[in-house]
Amino acid sequence: MPRLDPRLLPASVMVGLGLGTFGTELTTGLALAGALLWGDRRRGASLAGPVLLLAACFLLAAPLGGPDAWREVLGRAWPLAPLLALPALATDRDPAVERLGLLAALLPALWGLGQALVFDTPGRGPFSHHLTLGYALVPPLAVAAHRRRGVLATLLAAGVASTGGSGPLLAAGVALAGALLLPPAGALVGGTLLALGAIGLGARADLPALHERAVLWATGGSLALQHPVGTGTGAFRAAAAHAQQAIEPGFHFPLHAHDSALQLAALVGLGGWLALAWLAWSLWSRADRAGRATLAALAVGGLTQDLLGDMEVARAAAAWLAWSTLAGRPLAVGAPPGEPEHPTAVG
Repeated sequence: MPRLDPRLLPASVMVGLGLGTFGTELTTGLALAGALLWGDRRRGASLAGPVLLLAACFLLAAPLGGPDAWREVLGRAWPLAPLLALPALATDRDPAVERLGLLAALLPALWGLGQALVFDTPGRGPFSHHLTLGYALVPPLAVAAHRRRGVLATLLAAGVASTGGSGPLLAAGVALAGALLLPPAGALVGGTLLALGAIGLGARADLPALHERAVLWATGGSLALQHPVGTGTGAFRAAAAHAQQAIEPGFHFPLHAHDSALQLAALVGLGGWLALAWLAWSLWSRADRAGRATLAALAVGGLTQDLLGDMEVARAAAAWLAWSTLAGRPLAVGAPPGEPEHPTAVG
């Protein structure tokens, strides 16, 4: 049996990202199967620990949420498959694969931009929600900016702007700052302070949307402290509604905590938060500048949106993180940790 060229599988995942949920599901499954058959499993082994711990936390919390909550375990773990599959299939960052990925990201960006211009509605491309498109475009935007592909970066940024979401715009700003202007850690700190300051000022000024965020954060924190192993996915809404009545009588928005880390801690306990922190650090320590800018942007975006709960965003982010942080070139002598030997010009 001839050996499949492993470059075809990462390329298919990148193209799948531009086709929406079904395309990403299908190509991620093919990539995972290819990684098991032909990949170098050692390349993804360093991430297996935090990924498995996160899945274990959902397993432990599933009985608390009722019989339907078991499906959530697979749903939450599956988007992380690219973090294990793509590095195992790559011995080096392939310019052709990266080019396909950027062009694939361009498809929904132009789609959303067309929707905004022609129909005067927020762009959502092939996704179910406009915010999904905005956040899903942030990782390839960081890669395009870091590679100095100005036209692609401009079009991807326009796609983010077409969604009309303030959260994606802030995340895109952090990604661009971390890829071009500031050290990614500086972009992370600056973006975090800006987001927290806006929420704090908005809550004191009684701006409805920002006041709502403050109450939801308080709800998520309260549930995380009251339920050390989580509420379980099926029981979260009832628990959140009860907590909200204690914090602000008459308030009712029990869908989620509008914060990735708080939502995860409320669902599966502090163990889930530790798994997320471990995963983020594992990625950050191996990332080039584009990968770190991506992580910084998603962390800031996750302050006001449950990005981990939006599976479309999680799939796109996991695939691009795998490619931009883990499938890099060998380090040059004296190169800073995580920086590739030669930036790859693509597009």
